[in-house]
Amino acid sequence: MNKFHSFIAKVTMLSLVVGLVVVVSPAQAATITSAKDTMSRVQISTLSNHEILFTSPTGVASGATIIVTFNTDFSVAASLDFEDIDVSHDSTPDGVCNTGDTEVVLAAAPSGATAGVVRTSGTVITFTNGTTVLAAGSELCFEIGTNATSVVTGVEQVTNATTDSSASSKTVALSGTFGDSGTIALGIVDDDTVAISASVTSSLTFDLDTTASNTCSTTESAAAYSVALGTITTTDTRVSGATDSVNHICVDLDTNASGGAVITVVSANGSSGLVSTSVPGDTIPSASATMADGTANYGICVVSETSSAGTFDDVSPFDNASCAANTETNVVGGLTTSAQTILDTNTDPIATGRAQIAVNAAISAITPAHSDYADTLTFIATGTF
Repeated sequence: MNKFHSFIAKVTMLSLVVGLVVVVSPAQAATITSAKDTMSRVQISTLSNHEILFTSPTGVASGATIIVTFNTDFSVAASLDFEDIDVSHDSTPDGVCNTGDTEVVLAAAPSGATAGVVRTSGTVITFTNGTTVLAAGSELCFEIGTNATSVVTGVEQVTNATTDSSASSKTVALSGTFGDSGTIALGIVDDDTVAISASVTSSLTFDLDTTASNTCSTTESAAAYSVALGTITTTDTRVSGATDSVNHICVDLDTNASGGAVITVVSANGSSGLVSTSVPGDTIPSASATMADGTANYGICVVSETSSAGTFDDVSPFDNASCAANTETNVVGGLTTSAQTILDTNTDPIATGRAQIAVNAAISAITPAHSDYADTLTFIATGTF
């Protein structure tokens, strides 16, 4: 009987011991999920920012540590401190940093709710939580480098491994007393840049046309270009436009010249203006003035100018606002045998520049009668590339 009681007692003690062993068995660490490290550069031996994002199945207890460990051939800047790091968390993981995240207040060492973060070696950064408990399933984000901007903008960064990933595996490992762990593979390459080159050829497109319409259009007229003023009387100053059926001169300009372009005009006769081919001494002179019936004068002025990009400007003495189609009292610019700038692009490139130029002529009571008054205007476009 005593032996039986002794046997029962031993079995009972063994059961208690076994039960005790089951109770104190340590919990297994969980593996972090949705882990990634977004780097600003992945070239060997190059400074890079890191944005390490992961979900912690266990969460982070008060005072728990998270240790960030890079491969031995990476190098964490010796002067990197908490101002070069941002840590944030989100109880509802969304796969991105900052959006909806709560920033953790950081210092060199933890104090109350303030967490501590320090560089503990050339490859290790250690985060020690403050009193704030992060719930299981929280998403954590570590921003290391110049991308840390929550308080001040970070300065120090991590130098990439000296060899690329084909030579040996490159990783950043997460561990510590927070209870979870994991490893993120990093793709380090010998060069992460591709040089792109291109060339653009210089271009300048210039065109002249004539039209009796009150406005210039995109319709191309055939060379040779001419403006027939018709018969001029002392009571009928002739001017470009539909009323007198006198052509306008239309100018088109496109150029990618960085210094822009100018258009100049030269008169074959200069201030002599319209000259009789049979009696060259008989002229209708050209001067800058207001046109008027009975006062001999000949000149041109810019009616309008447009462009889809850049600026097309008329230039004195051809730029007076008193210039329009069909108007016999236009203020015109006198012509010379030297090149005069009539239009420019204000030193900028221009696209689909178009200008409309009116030709004006009047005679006095003593202007000799001839049917062969003529002049030739030469327009030149010059770009500065």
